[in-house]
Amino acid sequence: MTSAATTNIGHQGMLSAARYLAASAVDLITQPDLLEQIRAEFDDRTKDLTWATMIPEGTQQPLVEPPASFLQKTGQSWPPQGIDWPVSQIISREPLGTTGPGLPPVT
Repeated sequence: MTSAATTNIGHQGMLSAARYLAASAVDLITQPDLLEQIRAEFDDRTKDLTWATMIPEGTQQPLVEPPASFLQKTGQSWPPQGIDWPVSQIISREPLGTTGPGLPPVT
């Protein structure tokens, strides 16, 4: 990935992907009926699914302390209000391989 990102073909591929994503966003903004159809299909395909997080209840989000120069320039203090610091380690108690519900392919 690293070597491909620095090549002309890798850069052109990234630009093409960005153009397709931007064009898709324009289509959804200018065609609200299409967006409604997409939402209806999503609701229909996911109506029987139950979503669950793998993060244990009460776990604090992982944080990285910004450099002191950044805090000084922005007038912020560390840690932010309501955050325990340092953050306790997150240990997963879920078995591997539970990446979410399987959806049938759209043909």
